[in-house]
Amino acid sequence: MCGIAGMIWHDPERVGDAEPLEEALAAIWRRGPDGQGVLLRPGITAGMRRLAIIDLAGGQQPIFNETGEVGVLFNGEIYNFRELRRQCEAKGHVFSTRSDTEVLVHLYEDRGPDFVSLLNGMFAFVIWDEPRRLALLARDRFGIKPLHLAQAREGLAFASEIKAMAAARWLTPQMNHATLSAYMRFGWVPDKLSMWQGVTRLGPGEYQVVERGVVRAPVRYYRHRIGFARGRPDLEVDRVLDRLLDDAVERQLVADVPVGLFLSGGIDSSLLAHAAYRRAHSLPCHTVAFRDHDRRDLGDPDVEYARLLAKRLGLDIHVHTVEPDTTSLLPAMMRALDEPAADPAILNAYLIAKAAASTSKVLLSGMGADEIAGGYRRHFAAHLMGPFYRLPAELRRGLVGLARQGVGLMPSDSLASRPLLRRIRKALSSVPADPTTMGEAFAVWLEPDLLQGLGLSESAETGDGVRKAVEVADAGDALASCLAFDVAAYLPSHNLFYTDKATMAASVEVRVPYLDNDLAEYVMDLHHRHKLRYQATKLVLRRAAYRHLPSEIARRTKTGFGIPIRSWLRESLRPMVMDLLSPAAVRRRGLFRPEGVAKILELFDSNAMDLAYPIWALLSLEVWCQETMDRPAAAAA
Repeated sequence: MCGIAGMIWHDPERVGDAEPLEEALAAIWRRGPDGQGVLLRPGITAGMRRLAIIDLAGGQQPIFNETGEVGVLFNGEIYNFRELRRQCEAKGHVFSTRSDTEVLVHLYEDRGPDFVSLLNGMFAFVIWDEPRRLALLARDRFGIKPLHLAQAREGLAFASEIKAMAAARWLTPQMNHATLSAYMRFGWVPDKLSMWQGVTRLGPGEYQVVERGVVRAPVRYYRHRIGFARGRPDLEVDRVLDRLLDDAVERQLVADVPVGLFLSGGIDSSLLAHAAYRRAHSLPCHTVAFRDHDRRDLGDPDVEYARLLAKRLGLDIHVHTVEPDTTSLLPAMMRALDEPAADPAILNAYLIAKAAASTSKVLLSGMGADEIAGGYRRHFAAHLMGPFYRLPAELRRGLVGLARQGVGLMPSDSLASRPLLRRIRKALSSVPADPTTMGEAFAVWLEPDLLQGLGLSESAETGDGVRKAVEVADAGDALASCLAFDVAAYLPSHNLFYTDKATMAASVEVRVPYLDNDLAEYVMDLHHRHKLRYQATKLVLRRAAYRHLPSEIARRTKTGFGIPIRSWLRESLRPMVMDLLSPAAVRRRGLFRPEGVAKILELFDSNAMDLAYPIWALLSLEVWCQETMDRPAAAAA
């Protein structure tokens, strides 16, 4: 694990200055406090910061082939590197390290860019082929590791974090106003876009070649498949799931440093703990508890269930009780993320990683399970909508109109304290007439009239990218649409994005076993009846939970790592909200209409609508502007 940054010059003979590169690497030192390496060759100026995980003594980068003509700078882990190494050795390649990184240069020699499809892991890397003056940039199939790109006048800049490109002055900090609508609708910026002008990301499952300064179009090397495997009996699925989960955890426990586990006490992380336990690995577990716990926001406290599982399996559990100073933590997180993201769970990820860093340099996480197996409430809602989408299109449009009228008749005085009412209202206001847009519709937090009140318009930013990344068995199926959106858009653009940035800010590597190639492919391709049935979500994992975990955990509904966002916005963060989102402050910033922001605050304060997340989005955006656009030097620090 590390952070990479560099410039691939349009002039293939240019040797760049070392000083800007040093500035870039200094900006991301937290991603790799254990060492630094640089690659200064005609055509490329690049480097990395290393967080040493495998082959602590010999894995320093860049790593080259036998002749020194092909080198690599790599961020991530290759979990099947031992199998791939044996294949390379059988062809006569000689290895000089025990690192997983070295297989990349030899595979490239044998197969060219298409070798990327063989990799089971999380990664973003650049391979430099000196004789051809060719750079190969690649990113893993789920987008677990980020790779930002910026087309500069003199070349193509790339980095694990945007702040590195800004620090090297390969990028001028300017805000991309065109992303505001998508950000306020979703609370995050779609993966191919950026809040920085001129910045994009290499997509999940893509590689890109730059040869002798000529930048070629990205190539998609992998597409996900959803719902093609039909007719598999439950007993067979259960048996295969257990084996694949055990294998995934076993692969991802390979490290020369201590490995721990994010444990929420939910099904996903608890199954990881049990899989490790079955393979005779007892992982130290970490969870967080907030001193001012608010059940209206969080439901049942995670800690009770985490302790229950730890006691059952004899695990060492670390409960980190925190009372964060959110007014100072939020700016720090916006600097770490590089882009605003409206999810207070970001604070959880950072706090747990920071607390765990002294004992666990690597943490396993249950992230990705809900997206591949159908674990969100919106998946259940989409499943229920199946009969609705078999009605004639004209009738569907009429019923959608009636549903949205009914939203306005719902009682408003107790919405903030009654989660079920909040969810029903959101579901009714989000139902689209077209099932292929279900995923995007259910991901929207801000209704069209409130978006327009801010001075923004609706825009579909994700549909084409989802279709390119995912193949579904039934294009008209609402649940398939939801799952495709979550796997191809929500997961890489938001969950994986903030997890990487927040935990690397604490110099901790997070691994996600549910996104292991074999496990994820199998679960995603299962028919819907293995994912949702009656009121049970992610059924294939829930059955595993009943087989292996205490029944109290197996019965749990989706909660995640919760944060008391609504009480914070009404209490401890209230002065900050009133200051940064005041009409005068909104007018000075010039991004939104002040009356639109005031309307959102009024509806939230009166309990007429649950707008906690849009308010958090507004707050996060203003803090991000202050920390990056207003203070570019600080953003690069």
